[in-house]
Amino acid sequence: MRAVIKINPVPTQDNDPKVKVVSSTKAFGGLYQVVKHWSKSNQCEMTFGVFLPDEEVKNQRGKPYPALYLLGGLGCTNENLAVKTGFGPHAKRHRIACIFPDTSPRNTNIPDIGKDW
Repeated sequence: MRAVIKINPVPTQDNDPKVKVVSSTKAFGGLYQVVKHWSKSNQCEMTFGVFLPDEEVKNQRGKPYPALYLLGGLGCTNENLAVKTGFGPHAKRHRIACIFPDTSPRNTNIPDIGKDW
């Protein structure tokens, strides 16, 4: 399995089509980044975390990493799922990229949505 993270947003007047790296942190000998992008299907900004087993950008641009997508439930975000799983040492040792999407749309401005969660 290989992972290529590429988001091709469709620009509209209501959203920003760019993928934004919100933070970048060295972790477990690799790099953990928090990224935001506009989701056309959810009509809101979505967040995901990405762990790359190499810290240096020049090493990240070589052969693609195998990837593991970790999907949490309603109580998980991209942040706490990364903490709960203890993924770091294993992902680094096996050179696996880990992707932690926040699977629940947030700040959607849908009336009474909090009652259903």
